[in-house]
Amino acid sequence: MEKLRSIQVLRGIAACGVVLLQARYTAPSDFNGSWTRLGAAGVDLFFVISGFIIATISKPSPGRFLSDRFWRVMPLWWLVAIPWQLFVPFTWSSLAATLTLWPIYEEFTKPTLGVGWTLSFEALFYLSVALTIRVGWRIPAVVFCLGLIGGLFSAGPTFDWIGNPIIFEFLFGVALARLPRDERFGLPLIALALLLFALSPLDIYPWEIAIDASLSWLRVLFWGFPAALL
Repeated sequence: MEKLRSIQVLRGIAACGVVLLQARYTAPSDFNGSWTRLGAAGVDLFFVISGFIIATISKPSPGRFLSDRFWRVMPLWWLVAIPWQLFVPFTWSSLAATLTLWPIYEEFTKPTLGVGWTLSFEALFYLSVALTIRVGWRIPAVVFCLGLIGGLFSAGPTFDWIGNPIIFEFLFGVALARLPRDERFGLPLIALALLLFALSPLDIYPWEIAIDASLSWLRVLFWGFPAALL
């Protein structure tokens, strides 16, 4: 894992961005500026990193891969999310989304602990990888393309999940793992990424833009692409 040390640094940067976003809701007003919304782009950076890491690690079988992902994610998620049910109102669908990370019911449903919507997309990516290990990449790619098309013509919540453009951010990471590497491009691409982040509009941070497939193209463009460059 020595060669991935810089990826661990990026994970730390992404985490700090998310903390910055969450802190704006409880911080003094002089900290609660619109610029703190850019911290939400940490999620997009996480998605790119996830795609890169999953494309890099060994995957012996679909079952073993899903088991490893389950034990890495779900126990810690339940440890935090289940007690949260005691402090906030919830519906049966938000409870089910909390326990399973499956978000599609009458509508796209966040877990009761709202930040879990990101894990719903992580889970979808993991399921797609497991399917790819079993049958190859063509079937998952066709399903994703059909979902993208369906999202253009239907407001159904299923398309907001399986056909959400934000999935491209995972695919950016997968593609990066396959590209040749040249240190000469490092600093220019980092500078370009930071410039694009700085110039991005700050009104694209709400989570709704991630789960509305017709709008999340904006998030992929303004934050997903710079995250891939970074």
